[in-house]
Amino acid sequence: MNSKNKKFSLAIDGSTNILSVAILDKIKLVKVKNYNNFNQFDEIDDYFININDFFNQEFEIDTLYVGCGPGSFTGLRKTISFAQAYKFSNIQRSEQKFFSFGINSLATLAFCFTQNNPFSNTKFLLSLIDTGCNDYFGQLYSTDKNKYNLPIMPLSKIKILSIGDLNFFFNNYRIKKDEVAILGLSEIIAKKNSIDFNCLYDGYKFPSADNLGKMGCIIKNNFFKLKNNFSEFDFFNYDLYPIYARAPKTI
Repeated sequence: MNSKNKKFSLAIDGSTNILSVAILDKIKLVKVKNYNNFNQFDEIDDYFININDFFNQEFEIDTLYVGCGPGSFTGLRKTISFAQAYKFSNIQRSEQKFFSFGINSLATLAFCFTQNNPFSNTKFLLSLIDTGCNDYFGQLYSTDKNKYNLPIMPLSKIKILSIGDLNFFFNNYRIKKDEVAILGLSEIIAKKNSIDFNCLYDGYKFPSADNLGKMGCIIKNNFFKLKNNFSEFDFFNYDLYPIYARAPKTI
């Protein structure tokens, strides 16, 4: 591919134990790679090197999409630190416009479902990311048409949910079992805990940067130069701030 004089998007997500990085030409995926995430402080240089080596200055980046969590505190800290530094360096050394924003990593899982199942009748999606503390970060989304022409819309704030909370959670929203898919919960865990919903795990283990970038492009086209209306739901933000949802553990 001749990448000279073309502008590309860089998408990165490190909210789980996987660092996912992608290059996109608008909504078209150019390349994607997933690395084992490093959670030790002394490996932070390797983390940044992996991202830099991935595109190796071969691609001129003018748009940056960042998975801002919720998820791993250390992973988010490193990913957003890289993104802020990269954004600052591009703004300082170039007169061209550089566009960036952060996207809720749970929303990336829900968007992935809409890409994989374009003809699905599923009306609701519950995205889950394991907190590592015997519960999950979760957020409920609708796949119905909306005035913003987005493939998904948040219906709840980000919540901390245990396995035992799920049936009660759906009852609160009066959602029928055949209307919802749970993303990020393995079938083994669902059966063990008698969760009688459509639970999908394969393909939804972590927020992949290719879906992050595709969703980012759609949001950018719909909201560029407009104030977003989703701050209450932490759907996306222009300041690359992390969405922790729970205070990090300290020793």
